[in-house]
Amino acid sequence: MTIKQFRKILIYALCLLVFVLFAACSTEAETDGYANDLEANETIAEENDRGYTTMPDIVQMPFNGDAIPRTGFFWQEERDLNWESDVRHFGVKALRQHPLLIDFDLSSPRLAYGIVREDYSAGVNAYNMLLRRAAARNGIPVSDSIDEMQEAFRELIIQRINELILDIPNLNDNEILFGLAAIATLFDDAHTRMGLPTGDIFPIELISLSDGIYFIGVPKEVERALYGELIAINGIDIDEIIERFAEIIAHENEYYLRHKITSPAEEDPIRLRHYVVRPFLKEFIALNYLSVVDDSGAADFTIRGASGETFDIQLRAIDRETLMDESSFVRHEFNTFMHRNIEEVFWHEYFPEENLMYVRITGFQYAESGNIAAARSVLMTELENWPASEKIESFIIDLRQNPGGVFEWPADSEFDVLAEVAESLYVIIDAGTFSMGVINTSNIMNYMENAIIIGEPSGQTDNFFGSDGGTLPNSRMRYNISHRMWVGSSSEDTAIRPDIFVPLTISDIINNIDPVIEAIKTQ
Repeated sequence: MTIKQFRKILIYALCLLVFVLFAACSTEAETDGYANDLEANETIAEENDRGYTTMPDIVQMPFNGDAIPRTGFFWQEERDLNWESDVRHFGVKALRQHPLLIDFDLSSPRLAYGIVREDYSAGVNAYNMLLRRAAARNGIPVSDSIDEMQEAFRELIIQRINELILDIPNLNDNEILFGLAAIATLFDDAHTRMGLPTGDIFPIELISLSDGIYFIGVPKEVERALYGELIAINGIDIDEIIERFAEIIAHENEYYLRHKITSPAEEDPIRLRHYVVRPFLKEFIALNYLSVVDDSGAADFTIRGASGETFDIQLRAIDRETLMDESSFVRHEFNTFMHRNIEEVFWHEYFPEENLMYVRITGFQYAESGNIAAARSVLMTELENWPASEKIESFIIDLRQNPGGVFEWPADSEFDVLAEVAESLYVIIDAGTFSMGVINTSNIMNYMENAIIIGEPSGQTDNFFGSDGGTLPNSRMRYNISHRMWVGSSSEDTAIRPDIFVPLTISDIINNIDPVIEAIKTQ
């Protein structure tokens, strides 16, 4: 062998060694951070001929973005295999991404927002608080050890994913989706959620108020139920039904949960512009899954009428595409100030007689960002040219039913402009104020000394957000998993609570009165 040949062989051997080491590191990195570290305490029956013996084996697999290679799967039937792929996909995405399950970088300006930018310790305290809250909700011992709670929470998620995978052949498609939704609720984070199946609906429209849930739309033959309070369905108390929904609807407080399952009518352009609204308290599939209604498609609704009498009406679920026209359906027509200009995402009007400026913002979403920017520019130009000697007595920013988005207003120098022109600044919130709606509220609270929060508690407060939306590879159902954190107040409360509590009542609705605006006028 010549020296030249020996060198070639040596170089080849070294290259091969480097490749093997790189592959080993890659494999370790691929499996690090997800379900390979749970010590199994349950064994699959020995007669299982699929080659798996322990629970964690089921979840382990390579994961490349949106696709999971079909190797080493537990089930073989095509339908079960597809669902296993979907469940794994959601589980691994959560284990790799959710801040409660990873070594979350609070120092990253891309991942941590709000007062964390100015006070890192506030972010650490808020993160620890959120982890303790999620642990307590799930029966995990709360301790001073973040690592111990985080590891226990990871094990819980892995266990629940494995249990769902094992149960796939025994569940129908809807039950599997509800199972995934139940896992999502464990995070105590309303931005981490699973899309739910929909189908036939009961022909009703509901609204959640501080003292109960009321009918604002009913079939004409049961018109006496309009404005009545929903007491029970099929004899099951409404509070019990809400508790059952809490197991499948991601939420951070009861205000948002009640709002979520009774959202205003799907025909309302305010809601449709942001998300596809699914008021699940009228969804047959959800109520059937929660054992509230049976397979017959009919249900008895117990109602307390305006005069205090209690009565039942029976309704049958109908195809959701069936339109209820005015001849067969009666609904409340909202005519309060916040329902004007419903096609506009961001609009304002000044009332010189009352020296009142009203700014209505129904969302901060991507799709309308151009319209929002243009409307904001018009408003800010008007305010920048406002006479210095004539302050606006009541400046109102109405963020009710604002589900969020990506836009911040006010921001930066805009706070200074508002401080110069507004004598009193009011921010109106309610249970539908969520995500960026809450972030903007908190920003105003932090930077505007004269800000007064009025209305009802918000749908959330400090928590994780920045939902990374995805689609399950086979069922194509949408899901979201948080990957960022926002800290606005470091409060352990689950809602922003108004300085002045002004609830909306059914009497206000019937008479088309906005009690918050009326309260501001009397301040």
